[in-house]
Amino acid sequence: MPHISIKAEKIFEFLGLGITNSIIASGIVFLLTVFVVLYYKNQSTLKKKSNFYYLIKFFVNSIYSLFYSVLGEKTIVFFPLLFAFFFYILLQNWFGLLPGVGSLLIKVKDGHESVLVPLLRANTADLNTTIALAIISVFSIQYFAIKYLGIKKYLHKFFIALEIFVGFVQALVFSMLTAVFLSNAVVEHH
Repeated sequence: MPHISIKAEKIFEFLGLGITNSIIASGIVFLLTVFVVLYYKNQSTLKKKSNFYYLIKFFVNSIYSLFYSVLGEKTIVFFPLLFAFFFYILLQNWFGLLPGVGSLLIKVKDGHESVLVPLLRANTADLNTTIALAIISVFSIQYFAIKYLGIKKYLHKFFIALEIFVGFVQALVFSMLTAVFLSNAVVEHH
């Protein structure tokens, strides 16, 4: 019976570093991505380009247009980060759909017993990947906000949010106190 785990399973160690099934899958997808990028770069220098080159170009331009509809002229600045997120997650998810990913099992030691674990696991199924992508996203957003607004305007946004929250709390407290006084005012005392 295969061992089911919500975390990536260690397959082997390399230089004292545990190599998990999701790292192996991520490495395969990374190598495939490098191959596609190098192929695209090489094709861009040729006079006669392949259909695959035009397919990639159409795909990238379509994604660029999608982001442009949200970001406008700033798309040129943010596109490398956004496309990297999009392409990485897309390829990792698609890789997880391939036959053998998650179902090709090997026997590994887990403490004192041997268990069957998948040799490959989609990297986006690993919680560490999700957390890493979220951290990169949050820090990138804060970095670009400070870069474009300056630290003073950036911090001012938080004070406005705080003022909105304080206004909400003040309205809630006032309304609740009025409700309590109304409740006491309309009740007969014996």
